Amino acid sequence: MGSNHSVQINIHLDRANSFYFAGETVSGTINVRISAGQIKLDEILLLLAGESGYTTTHTVTDSNGSTSVVINYLTKSFLKTITTIESPSSEQKKLIYNPGSYSWHFDIPLPSQLPPSLNLPQSYPHVRYYLKLVMDKPWYKRNATEILYLTVFPRMDLLHDAQLLTPTLFSDHNRNDVTLKGTIHKLAYLPGETITGTLEIINPRRSVLKQIKLLLIQHYKIECNTKQEKLVDIILPIVDHRNDEYIMDKFSLTVPSIPLPPSYDFHDGYDHKTHVNIHYNLEFQVKIEGMFTNFDIPVPITIASISDMNSNNYEPHRNMNFSQNSLSYYPEIDIDDKTNPPPSYDSIVFHD
Repeated sequence: MGSNHSVQINIHLDRANSFYFAGETVSGTINVRISAGQIKLDEILLLLAGESGYTTTHTVTDSNGSTSVVINYLTKSFLKTITTIESPSSEQKKLIYNPGSYSWHFDIPLPSQLPPSLNLPQSYPHVRYYLKLVMDKPWYKRNATEILYLTVFPRMDLLHDAQLLTPTLFSDHNRNDVTLKGTIHKLAYLPGETITGTLEIINPRRSVLKQIKLLLIQHYKIECNTKQEKLVDIILPIVDHRNDEYIMDKFSLTVPSIPLPPSYDFHDGYDHKTHVNIHYNLEFQVKIEGMFTNFDIPVPITIASISDMNSNNYEPHRNMNFSQNSLSYYPEIDIDDKTNPPPSYDSIVFHD
């Protein structure tokens, strides 16, 4: 605020963490302490923003004919809600604040359809949400701001599709007539739940079955960027270099007890159309002795965020691994600076 001013800004939420479901109201208190100097402002604004961050590349050629790849860091806005916290009255030209403490309460409803937060706010690609307080000064110097990052998940109810809660069959085979058949008890899960089912292996030629791996994989697409993450990777004990003609056994895999972004597909936007897709696969990888004999069976599953429309049922998960609201401010991050690439992954840490 200038060399003659000392201002401390804090945004404090009305809940213990910064997690919200789409459709909920973000509420809290803005606290400003001015320790020295009189401050004149045009207005005080609070921005609630949702953005997708992604990268593109292009090739450049220098005068010597050498080429290099340039990474472009881009952002699209799909949510932008601006709330005027305080503005001058008709009798005032400016807002004038003397040393002291000031506070304002705010309530901002979130739209009911929003993509889930993905990745750290300054890693790419990402989906991020934040509150940004702007104290708009009438002189040329940069406005004072405070940024508070939020985690937002859409409501994905386990009961929204009854077919996801019924047993499902899957099967495939290889060139040696090794067939894997399976039944999964349902296709929709909450974090912390255990996926269970049965497997049958039909092996008429008695090929050596080396192993079966079971993976839970998260796939996501943010604009033109795609990525997949292995969340769980286990070897099932059903097979260990066996050549039985027929094997039948059960399998299980526990979904990690962390706030997993729910399965969702989003096509909407504020400035431009934003596309975010996240989905999950349970993948069986069958390893068999011989050339070109391995095969995989992907089984799409749905990760939900609630078991019914009562958000209180999600409460046990709301305290897991989310940054505390008083520590969600990253002073090293400048939202307004579009020219610099993001800081390294290690330089941004969520605090417990």
